[in-house]
Amino acid sequence: RDLILNIFRRLGTTGTGVNRLQTLLFSATLHAPHVTRLANELCQNAAFIDMKGMNALPDAVDHALVMVNPEEDRTWLQSTPKVFADRIHDLDPPLDPTSSGDESWSHAVKVLKPRLLQRVLQGLAVDQ
Repeated sequence: RDLILNIFRRLGTTGTGVNRLQTLLFSATLHAPHVTRLANELCQNAAFIDMKGMNALPDAVDHALVMVNPEEDRTWLQSTPKVFADRIHDLDPPLDPTSSGDESWSHAVKVLKPRLLQRVLQGLAVDQ
């Protein structure tokens, strides 16, 4: 909660019209008091859209901890499927598999995370 609020406070919230900050908050625990409080702090005139009702539990909630280590999992070097990251490293030199620089590892992790997510979803047989 504190981390989310810290990030939120750094965003420009003084715009109007199309320049106004719009905040969306998604939660599997929509009716939990701490989620409601957070929504009211982040959102102006917060609206809650609940498809199943307050007493409904999600059919399945799976949790997975996946360690992301580009030194061990070198699939980030694959060119397909193409993975688009946050573009922070667009002006950096191309990824060098022999580099151990922080920028290279940062980009490698960003490319590797969606690949690992896909493996987790396949392992859990989650419909996409």
